[in-house]
Amino acid sequence: MSKIKKYNDSNQNWRNYSSTHANGIYTEVPNLLKDEEDIISVETGLERLSEDVKILKGNVAWLAKNGGGGSGSGGSGSSEATAKIQVNGKDSGETVILDDNGLNITFKIGGSFTKSWNVTISLGVSRIYTGSVSINNNQIVLTRSSISKYLINYRGTLTISASYFDDLNGTYGNAIWNGNIIESSVYLYV
Repeated sequence: MSKIKKYNDSNQNWRNYSSTHANGIYTEVPNLLKDEEDIISVETGLERLSEDVKILKGNVAWLAKNGGGGSGSGGSGSSEATAKIQVNGKDSGETVILDDNGLNITFKIGGSFTKSWNVTISLGVSRIYTGSVSINNNQIVLTRSSISKYLINYRGTLTISASYFDDLNGTYGNAIWNGNIIESSVYLYV
């Protein structure tokens, strides 16, 4: 693990300012600390936040399905929109080879939902696409040149997030695709 440190003359210690691993950087953010903790690694903080997000997602999913407890009339009447995302025919979790054809992203949308799905595509920490798809327009094509500039050593992690909100009809949904992208960088000429 590589670290960037600075020497602090007042307390005669080295302090980490950067690292290639989240467990090599520390935080003192009060909202992340538990009782009697003064400092934790960024990795521990991210793990705690991730766990909180999982709990919140479960709560929101339950509310979307069963309705909230606020004022209003009638039942929730909500339903779930579904979509399956594939990249070059590959399911989430698989590795995709990026060649001259780029990436063909297909959304297999279940049901007959009339509104568009909001789509965000990120490669590593860079957002590379924001747009929408629908049951009639269910493909996104990204060119090789629009992707390769975000790869590091011909590799990257692609995340596709799609969400559907139809408050009028009480229909909600989300779909996520995660996978590795490897750019084909070997060319053979005859």
